[in-house]
Amino acid sequence: MVKDPTVVQINTKVAVYPYLVLLLASFLEGGTVMVIELLGAKIVAPYYGTSLYVWASVLGVTIGALAVGYFLGGRLSKHSDNAKKLYLLFGLGAAFTFMLPFTAEFLLPLTFSLNLQLGVTLALLLYLFPPVMCMGAISPVIIQMLYNFNRGAGRSTGWVYAISTCGGILATLLTSFYWIPSIGIFNTTMIAGSILAITAFVVFYNRKQFKVKVFLPGIIPLKNKSYKTQKITKASTLPVALLLTISFLEGGALMIAELLGAKITAPYYGSSLYVWGAVLAVTLSALALGYYVGGYISNKKNLERNLFILLMIGAFLTAIGPLVGPTILMNTDFLGVQLGALVSVVCYLFPPVVCMGMVSPIITQLISPKIKTGQAAGTVYAISTVGGILATFLSGFLLIPTLGIKTMAFLTGGLLGLLAIVYFTYRKKYSLAMLGLVFALVTVILLPRSKESDTTRVVYNSTGILGEWTILDFGQWKVENNGQIERKLLLNGIDQTYTQIDFEPLSLWRYPHKIAAYSSMKPKGSKALLLGMGGGSIAFELLAMEMDLDIVELDPRVKHIAETYFNYKPESSDLYIDDARHFIRTTSEKYDIVILDLVLGEVQPAHVFSMEGFADLKKIIKKDAFVIINFQGNIYDPRYSIGPRSIYKTLEASGFNVSLYSPPPTEAVKKSLTKDIFFIASQVEHDYKHLMQNLRYNDWFPYDDFYYDDLIREVEFSLEDAHVLVDDKPMLELLTAPTILKWRQNKVQQNIKRMMKEGIPIYD
Repeated sequence: MVKDPTVVQINTKVAVYPYLVLLLASFLEGGTVMVIELLGAKIVAPYYGTSLYVWASVLGVTIGALAVGYFLGGRLSKHSDNAKKLYLLFGLGAAFTFMLPFTAEFLLPLTFSLNLQLGVTLALLLYLFPPVMCMGAISPVIIQMLYNFNRGAGRSTGWVYAISTCGGILATLLTSFYWIPSIGIFNTTMIAGSILAITAFVVFYNRKQFKVKVFLPGIIPLKNKSYKTQKITKASTLPVALLLTISFLEGGALMIAELLGAKITAPYYGSSLYVWGAVLAVTLSALALGYYVGGYISNKKNLERNLFILLMIGAFLTAIGPLVGPTILMNTDFLGVQLGALVSVVCYLFPPVVCMGMVSPIITQLISPKIKTGQAAGTVYAISTVGGILATFLSGFLLIPTLGIKTMAFLTGGLLGLLAIVYFTYRKKYSLAMLGLVFALVTVILLPRSKESDTTRVVYNSTGILGEWTILDFGQWKVENNGQIERKLLLNGIDQTYTQIDFEPLSLWRYPHKIAAYSSMKPKGSKALLLGMGGGSIAFELLAMEMDLDIVELDPRVKHIAETYFNYKPESSDLYIDDARHFIRTTSEKYDIVILDLVLGEVQPAHVFSMEGFADLKKIIKKDAFVIINFQGNIYDPRYSIGPRSIYKTLEASGFNVSLYSPPPTEAVKKSLTKDIFFIASQVEHDYKHLMQNLRYNDWFPYDDFYYDDLIREVEFSLEDAHVLVDDKPMLELLTAPTILKWRQNKVQQNIKRMMKEGIPIYD
């Protein structure tokens, strides 16, 4: 057998026990990073909300802290006694984690005078950055220690990051679906800190086990030991700077692919906790597999060629994701929202992420003959992570909203694909270069062409911070004297506004009229606050009631949408672009009416509907003010009404007198899970029968008169199993899960499937 000239054969000693201890430490480190990241988002929510601004800041700070940690860990790993550094890093991470709730409670109010984006980023830098940085420094140290057991640079890197990512998967699921909703943020923080502290003790206790002799090529180890043969690849012929640049681009492409996976899924399956859980779980699983396989093949031949083949395949799979996504979504619909979203994301996100996950261990192996292994791994992952930070912010806030999902996918895939084609051409691998061109041609052929059919057309489409905004017109516009044309504003496939052309923004739904009718119990000139704008239908009717109106909307695109497509007049009210809870905590106004019409697609923000959120609300309303909440669910079925009953119980616990309206309990209503429920709450008792005898609304809009029986319905129900919602246990989305999943399923049938069957793309 001819020996491969690119490798050197050496003998290596197998040390099983310390090897397993290091892998366990890596597993726990990866898990606690995800727990700390999720805790960071939940702790900041009562102050700054849960919008994409907040999640992007959490993600950016977390990735930035990891990048710094990777770099510092790589530098630390060059020196002796890595075991000491390891238990000190775990101990320091434990201390910072235990301090999280206390430092956050002290620091968050100090940043509150700043605007939302700057305030949340600064706060996260102060309390989230330190523990995550400590966690990031751990992996390069462990990689160097494993390499000292002669496990190979690429294989050590692949194993460590694969095991760490598996810990992240388990921790994400446990934290999101069980620990935080069930035992609360504080207790979850204490668990994470305890895990790190125990791990520090275990490493300290076993520190002597890690002091092994490194066997170099040509040195014969002691006799009567167990050995195996290991291959070590020689240095790459490509410059280290070029390989690190590829790592930077791969890190950026990976984060763009993850964001695109969520954006592709959102118009069909929404952006609920289940969808984000599917995206995170699939991304982490794919990375774990990619890290492992990349580490495994890092000692094989033709590493450079394999690296660029992986880049080319990953580029193609990223580019076609938005093109094959609609077909996959349509064919997973029968599985329901939860399983359907998971299977869909696996189909179009898992393959490209696996390819990209394989890249970093290979690059680490290629540069390790020139740079010490721990430092090589730390440098590669730090630079890859920096690429991910830039890509997250640029694509999330600028490129995807501006260019659209498909164009962003093409640019990302095209850049990586072009890099591979240039390399293969330079190396005279013309068949592989031609394969890259074939991939590009297939991508172009798959492009959809039309945005309208005979009865449906897309008037507007844009990816905003809340998700995919789409405006659809339904009607016979191609026929002269076409009659009624209906217009809908969709957010992630869920109707937000429903009007008729030439009558907009007057709603074709009844619920905005009811909200205006409730509000008309107050006299002209009353100060009103509307949280959530949509196309402006409710705002239009409040202004018709001659209210002095302030509006809070999170997505700045909504202003353009309402003015341009729904005939809303911006000069008639004051519009604030802010998170609802953040605005409530910072405004100095006092309101007579506050209307909460808040929904992200089909998901209501838990941080607004907590006892602490209602306590903040009481500070900005007058004593006899009305708080009107539009919610969804079925108050008549105990199995599916625990969400709205918990809202009722929380309002009462916050000192409000609460009444509600829900449709009469007919058989049809009892079977539905998604009827409107209106809560009207006040700090004083009101005689609603008297107040509703002559509503001002009925004089303005006599076509739909409202009286007491249309607006208040006394319903008997038990609050025994309902929850008082608090910031420490943000469980509202889990409580309302059956309702929102059914709501999503119904709207997919009404809107998205109609578009897809008529050949209309569901996103740009």
